[in-house]
Amino acid sequence: MKKISFDLTVNSTALYAPNPESWYAKTYIDEEQAQLFRTIPGVKSSEKVATAIFADILKPETCNFTSTDATLSAVTVSVVGISAMVQVCKKDLESSFISKEMAAGSSNWEVASFTSYFFDTMSQEIKDEIADLRWNGSTTNTAYTGTHKALVNGFTTILNADASVIDVAASAVTTANVIQVLATALQTLPAKLQTDTTKLKFYVAPNVATAYGIATAQYNTTSNVTKKLAMTFADIDIIPQAYLPANQIVLTVPDNLVYAFDGISDISDIKIINLSDTTGDELLRARVNLKVGFAILNGGEIVYVH
Repeated sequence: MKKISFDLTVNSTALYAPNPESWYAKTYIDEEQAQLFRTIPGVKSSEKVATAIFADILKPETCNFTSTDATLSAVTVSVVGISAMVQVCKKDLESSFISKEMAAGSSNWEVASFTSYFFDTMSQEIKDEIADLRWNGSTTNTAYTGTHKALVNGFTTILNADASVIDVAASAVTTANVIQVLATALQTLPAKLQTDTTKLKFYVAPNVATAYGIATAQYNTTSNVTKKLAMTFADIDIIPQAYLPANQIVLTVPDNLVYAFDGISDISDIKIINLSDTTGDELLRARVNLKVGFAILNGGEIVYVH
């Protein structure tokens, strides 16, 4: 079981504040992004995704029976167990501006507004880190040692390792070339997949999405209206991915990008334990356990611009 653990550190800016009931938070990525992939819930360790392949099944009509060989294969999708654990000490809270909201008495130290904000932010951080893992996770990248990115291999790591994936060399994407870059990716896709583009999706880095938005706004000049247009190209949805590295694009059908996990609500199922009621320690602990894993199917149906 791999774990992420950390304690509460009271920054000097938190020592005094005129408004102890107001909070601010950084922007996080919502886990609703997971709906854009093939999700497999209920995976405890690994799951096999099977496929049956037929080749040259049509033959000239004859009285004799000549069977066609079929190949049954499977891709194993594995998950890893990870944990997020937080510990808050009463003394840390008492030394911060939050103490202004605490009731009199050394045993009355839980603050509803603080705990609600604190653990909601914890849940959002977990979602954000999984979104990062989904694309950038690598168990062998030594630069990631000790960080959440080292927990499991994400899509870019898996795509790079799969020789069947259709690779396209990436260049710096600009407003001048972004449409051509998307066109090249589409034209590189196997011809049969180009006939029904409604099933495809472009997963693009933030700078690619921004360049495309600016480039297409230049064509919407009626009455100088530059309202953001629908993010599509050749009838294919363009899906910005906050953690996909700059200039990178993945073009495929969502079913080929697999996101496996155990429980649907694991991310927000944070268990909070007040140790003063059990061990007598003046600590508040929060923990959530979850499992995640990523895989790709049909590498020959995936164009990876990188």
